[in-house]
Amino acid sequence: TLLMAACQPQVVEVVKEVPVVEKEVEVVEVEVEKIVEKIVEVEVPEQKVAAHSGSVTKVRIGIIPFQDFYPYVFAEEKGWFDEEGLDVEFVDFTFWPDSTLALAAGEVDLAPQEVAGLLPMAGQVPNARLLVPVHVFDNGFALMARPDETETFDELMLKHGGDIAKSEADAAAQMSGKTIVTTAHTDMEVGVYAAATYLGGLDYLNDITIIDMNPDEGLAAFLAGEGDMYIGGIPHRLRALKEGYPEHITGMHLGPGATPLVGQAVTQEFMDENYDALLRVFRVWNRTSRFAAETPENHLEMAVFITGMLNEKTGAQMVPSDFKKMFNNWQHFPPTVTDWKMWYERITPRHRWDVAAELFVDVKGTTSEKPDFDTFILMDKFLDDYEAKYGPNE
Repeated sequence: TLLMAACQPQVVEVVKEVPVVEKEVEVVEVEVEKIVEKIVEVEVPEQKVAAHSGSVTKVRIGIIPFQDFYPYVFAEEKGWFDEEGLDVEFVDFTFWPDSTLALAAGEVDLAPQEVAGLLPMAGQVPNARLLVPVHVFDNGFALMARPDETETFDELMLKHGGDIAKSEADAAAQMSGKTIVTTAHTDMEVGVYAAATYLGGLDYLNDITIIDMNPDEGLAAFLAGEGDMYIGGIPHRLRALKEGYPEHITGMHLGPGATPLVGQAVTQEFMDENYDALLRVFRVWNRTSRFAAETPENHLEMAVFITGMLNEKTGAQMVPSDFKKMFNNWQHFPPTVTDWKMWYERITPRHRWDVAAELFVDVKGTTSEKPDFDTFILMDKFLDDYEAKYGPNE
């Protein structure tokens, strides 16, 4: 059994014959090490949170079968939602598209989404607002290749004496003529686009071929011999590594705008009526992130819980050491609002939106016009409101 049920129709899409519009996209240099160093310097507050004294609010939270959403369930087991006056119900989905359509249908209150993933769906869900941050997927993606068929970024770094820019460019240029299995119209395809276009200098629609499959089916097809390269989520990356497939390019080496900024989307109506409850949901989330980073024992406790849930629901075959590898390494879970703002100043949601618009509007024509960023992406304002209510250290 592989990792997730289908989230999109099982159709192979070969993208072609759409004119490319060349645009300059601002290249944002991100010094992750400096961000992490500053986060480490922040003193983590003790896990003492005052009980909520108001009425209880019912909240239905969407969960997708990835390690980065199960901390919500861990927090419920700890009783932290109860302390905030939140009666939570978890609703399972497979990926961004089905969770967001369920949000529009009123079947869930918080739907897993991502900045670039929401853009091509904005026309279908005009009242969706990406509001509550979840994590920064800075090193989570990996473009997997077949053994001995490419020179990987790491191999090129040795060859070029540590020249990052040259190694990125040479690795990305090897995508030319390749067939790449991924989930089209999502954050995953944006990673492929950024590498091919900004680093490799390729014509996205003519120099590579995209096979559109959901992450679970895509990995199964890739392992069975379909395509030359594959990109999916962390469970898929780990499974491919265990099967002997190399990482060709990873994380922010995929190019500018390739880093997903993941959060929970809500409807405008739910946000207007339950804004304080959403602030409390985020307070629980940050508390969970601080708990896992506080001691090795806490980290192991969460790792055992989350990998157990993931393996029960999918074929991820993850172990607690895999969770350690990804937590605040492959992806980051800022522990306080101050740390969240630090990340968003360097990897800005607006730049991510602009890159997604270039791909989905200008190049592929997935949607006819660029949706308004300020209407759909409200995470920066949400962080300001959260800090005003709870201070900079929560």
